Amino acid sequence: MAKPKIALYWAASCGGCDVAVLDTNEKILDIADIADIVLWPIALDFKYHHVEAMEDGAIDLCLFNGAIRNSEQERIARLLRAKSKALSINVGSTLPLHITRTILTLGEYFLREVPARSAPA
Repeated sequence: MAKPKIALYWAASCGGCDVAVLDTNEKILDIADIADIVLWPIALDFKYHHVEAMEDGAIDLCLFNGAIRNSEQERIARLLRAKSKALSINVGSTLPLHITRTILTLGEYFLREVPARSAPA
């Protein structure tokens, strides 16, 4: 019987959730014994084109971490949704901080279009 396939993706987030998975140290090998990790950019060298080549529904579980803030993250979210049987959108314990305008939301101040102003005379 084939092992289930899992994918982990880190979008706009602090990264703590992915690092916490890495911090399991050698126990991650126990996960590798029971499941194939097919995408995990923080830890493995799989590329998006590897996922694109998979049939729709080929990934059994995708853990999608963080917000979607740019077009690349949106593209990958749509790709992983199509390729996954189950997609789990995860938020870590820092979610209240993100909502209250801290690190992740600072991008809001820099991505807005600023109206042109004339220089002072």
